[in-house]
Amino acid sequence: MPENNHDTIYEQLFENKDIARCVDDNEPLILDALDPSLSITFTELRTKVRSLAVALRQVPFLLEEGEVVLFCTKDHVECSIALFGVAAAGCVACMLPSIAPVSDIQRIVQSTKPKAIIAHPDTLDKVKSYKDDDGIPIPVLVIGGSDGSPSIPNASHLSQWYTAHAKVESLPRVHPDTCAFLILTSGTTSSPKLVRISQQGMVARIRHAQNMPRSLLFPEHAKPTAFVMSHVAFSSWIMICSNCTCLGVPHYVGDFWRIQPNLETILSKIQELRITTFFLLDARSMTRIAASHDDHLKYDMSSLCAIYTGGQTIPQDVLEATANKLQATIMSAYAATEAGVLFTLGYASPSTLAQSLPHESIPAEIKLVDDQNQAENFDKDGFYHTGDIFTVNKDGQYTMLGRYADVIKTADGHGIKQCVIVGAFSTMHGQELPRAYIVPMPNHRHRFDEEQVVEGLKEHVKARVPLKSMTLDGGIRIMDELPIARSGKVDRYKLRKMAHEEINTGSCV
Repeated sequence: MPENNHDTIYEQLFENKDIARCVDDNEPLILDALDPSLSITFTELRTKVRSLAVALRQVPFLLEEGEVVLFCTKDHVECSIALFGVAAAGCVACMLPSIAPVSDIQRIVQSTKPKAIIAHPDTLDKVKSYKDDDGIPIPVLVIGGSDGSPSIPNASHLSQWYTAHAKVESLPRVHPDTCAFLILTSGTTSSPKLVRISQQGMVARIRHAQNMPRSLLFPEHAKPTAFVMSHVAFSSWIMICSNCTCLGVPHYVGDFWRIQPNLETILSKIQELRITTFFLLDARSMTRIAASHDDHLKYDMSSLCAIYTGGQTIPQDVLEATANKLQATIMSAYAATEAGVLFTLGYASPSTLAQSLPHESIPAEIKLVDDQNQAENFDKDGFYHTGDIFTVNKDGQYTMLGRYADVIKTADGHGIKQCVIVGAFSTMHGQELPRAYIVPMPNHRHRFDEEQVVEGLKEHVKARVPLKSMTLDGGIRIMDELPIARSGKVDRYKLRKMAHEEINTGSCV
């Protein structure tokens, strides 16, 4: 990658003359899914990003390159202004989920020492009391609305600053190695941690996606429109919105925590907004569609061309049933925050170099090249070890099975709603033992023969796994529900802690 002071996120998104955008720069580009009258054009976004970048480097903020701006906000059309404006200023956007507990926010504030905070009226109470090392309240910029004054004295509306410098001659010079984002991992496989992504690292991710045929991101359509069902604090939201902005694809955003659990709202919005590409449909929604008796047919899904999913392994039969019912192509994205998002379309994409790591007689692990990242999981050759398990056939076609440490299946069948298997270390046996957690279907719990199910599952697994170490020697537990992480995914980290305690206290079945 060229090393120059112009190879930045702002330049890639807003000054790249080699990319033909899908819509005119003065047509709506970012729209509110619940209120489409709230929208921003590419021209407006560029102007406001430049204005905010200059404002952050001047009085009263006086931020310097590399200083941190903490984000704790609900999803809103103004999030892109704030996110790209902070990046254009050469500052670091530290992304926290809006539902993060106060204890997590306090820990991150202490470790990153932010100089400003981006918040939403609904998250102000969580961030209003923080002060810098001199005891001065940290300034808060509030997303969403400009009527009246914010409820705390150290807060002002974001709109005040993205309109303060209507004509910006030049932006601050930003070095490509400067950190652009600190993103908190989901915590589903280990304790949550902040991952650093530099300006040039983010540019490389954007270019990686754009080096793939555009039809893989947005299937051929006269007027593509995207629905982004992710949260602003997630790396998936940042990547999707960055690519939609760069390619000029109109995209709808909305309150993730409010919309994502409501499949009826999702389907009705696809119909109303004539969505062609949906990012990201979660496993629970897919399972509902696959198992439904054509309830989705009351909605007109004819505009929908592609659905992206991710976050956990989804059984092939569920993917195929959902694709058939919605008459759309389904593509599964898997990602580690350290390495970015890759699309599993059966084969490694043209801009991806992947190698498999055979492990005894089980399917192979994948490792991906990333010369820019020096995280612990990168080896001396620049490969990132993902920990995902795939099978690879003689034609080089990959099929994802799940994580090396655990496998999740979400599907209706035999009265079982969910079945999760995790590994936990047994001090008695001196090795990890697989332990299963089962959630019955609500209407099956009263007639669920636990002893029969436990023994049946043990024998079923024993007869099919290739290694003795993969049998369910850690036992099985039946639960009413599985723990869910802030990301909305099954909290595998918490499950492993539970399994470790149960296996080593003798309380497992």
